[in-house]
Amino acid sequence: DIVVSRPTSSLHEEGGWEVDEVEAIASGAAQIKRAELLVQTILRNENPQSSLETIRDLLLSMMDDWRSLGIRVVACLYRLDGLVQSNHEMNEYTERTPQVVLNARQALKIYAPLAQRLGLNSLKAKIEDRAFRLLYRRQYDVAQTLYTEGGPLMQALSSYLSGQITLSLRTDPVLMEQLEDLQVVSRVKEPYSFWKKLLKKRLKSRFKSADLSPRSLAITEVNDAVALRVIVKAKQSSSDETPTETRARE
Repeated sequence: DIVVSRPTSSLHEEGGWEVDEVEAIASGAAQIKRAELLVQTILRNENPQSSLETIRDLLLSMMDDWRSLGIRVVACLYRLDGLVQSNHEMNEYTERTPQVVLNARQALKIYAPLAQRLGLNSLKAKIEDRAFRLLYRRQYDVAQTLYTEGGPLMQALSSYLSGQITLSLRTDPVLMEQLEDLQVVSRVKEPYSFWKKLLKKRLKSRFKSADLSPRSLAITEVNDAVALRVIVKAKQSSSDETPTETRARE
């Protein structure tokens, strides 16, 4: 469990958080940690798929402050990093213990989606990467090889598209008259998401071959390997317009 020692001076006085706030966050994280024991019991079942949403809802319902759950999500990544390092030091392809498999499955099916729901997308991607590496070693190696070969090209394409769309939108006088700010964000799909998309596409096309070597696959097979998002902030149209009305126009 997490223990917080009360300092002699208030954190608030030092420009930080109130001590009571820190204790509440830590207490919430400890409560969620105890619930993880129940989660592990459920995940030991043969077919826990139907229970995954219930588990995620359970952990969310125990959260009084999103930062408490955020602490446990970070702890999950820390645990995975230790397992990956341990496997690498011994042998990447030695037999995995049931506990390693259980921790990786819990990370992939429970904490990665929770990280996404909290808006921690970078953390979600890291959790998926570690869990993917622990659970599906051969597939992970293939995906990494594909990214080594095609990743730089996709990153360059992502930057080019982002720049072109930004230029096109910012040179539109009618649009910019309504906006206070505009930002175009682009990203290349992460290895785990890319691998799922690739397999899904091949299943839809009734792909029969069992050959999943790098020479039979290509990152360009995934049409949405590059994702783009346009974020706008509307300009207040008049002094009478409320912030809620301004945001509604976004």
